[in-house]
Amino acid sequence: APFIGSKSLEYAKKSLRIDSLNVIGIIQMGNIAFHTPSLLGGSKQEALMYYLKALRIMERDPELKVHNWNYLHVLVCIINTCIELKQYETARKYCLKALSFEPGFVWVKQTLYPQVLKKLS
Repeated sequence: APFIGSKSLEYAKKSLRIDSLNVIGIIQMGNIAFHTPSLLGGSKQEALMYYLKALRIMERDPELKVHNWNYLHVLVCIINTCIELKQYETARKYCLKALSFEPGFVWVKQTLYPQVLKKLS
């Protein structure tokens, strides 16, 4: 990150200047916001905004969901960000959404969802 982080941000922003609906660019902006320390401008809340935007775009176009691991990836990003923000009910909602789309999603089923349920109890 210290060596290529600024380049990653530059390229993600460039991708969105070219196409503001570029889902991968939006997800990358979310990843950058999530993983950058808050002291350096990172924000879990901003990351969640990017992930939710990517999800909305993907859900408007069924082609972006079919056989596309990025759809499940963005759901997991939302779940993890909600956990970090202590928004456990929202995290639960997205766990159920992921499992309804892909019932055999082991990571959500066996790790994330039980973790969220434990936080809720």
